[in-house]
Amino acid sequence: MQDPLDLILVKSFLLIRDEKVFRLIYHRHNKSLWRMAIRLSNGDIMVADDLVQDAWIRAMGKLDTFQWKSTLRTWLVGILVFRWREHLRQKNIELRYFEPMENVLVTADTRPYPDMQIDIGRTLAQLPIGYRTILTLHDLEGYRHEDIADMLDIAVGTCKSQLHHARKAFRKLYT
Repeated sequence: MQDPLDLILVKSFLLIRDEKVFRLIYHRHNKSLWRMAIRLSNGDIMVADDLVQDAWIRAMGKLDTFQWKSTLRTWLVGILVFRWREHLRQKNIELRYFEPMENVLVTADTRPYPDMQIDIGRTLAQLPIGYRTILTLHDLEGYRHEDIADMLDIAVGTCKSQLHHARKAFRKLYT
């Protein structure tokens, strides 16, 4: 499950703290972190930049505690998600799960022209934050329920339930 190159790079970085080794780790994983940050922040580039930068700073500071129970990328994304949750708390935005279906609003601009293809990003943006998070992590990024549960500090069953509800809400907005 572990990528041998990640293992070598991390051990090398921890041993010699060389900037070139860090850059190799960075280039291997930054695109995934950026993609996740932009999705979580609803396309806000400034917020995404801050999240990614802070995630890297925190990850490098804690790299010696990484226990290889997940892939390095999953661990890095977990730090990013944790930082994003802190960002929401600072803005007094609650990351809620078990969002009632009646709270999912269907807006007129979801599908401006019936014959045009749906703008998935805009549809995702209309979902409540908890739903969007679960759907992004599982369906778009491919993380397992166990990894998502660890990232969000929720039960695996809650993760599965919320994915079901998130998909249902997405379909409601999609049609």
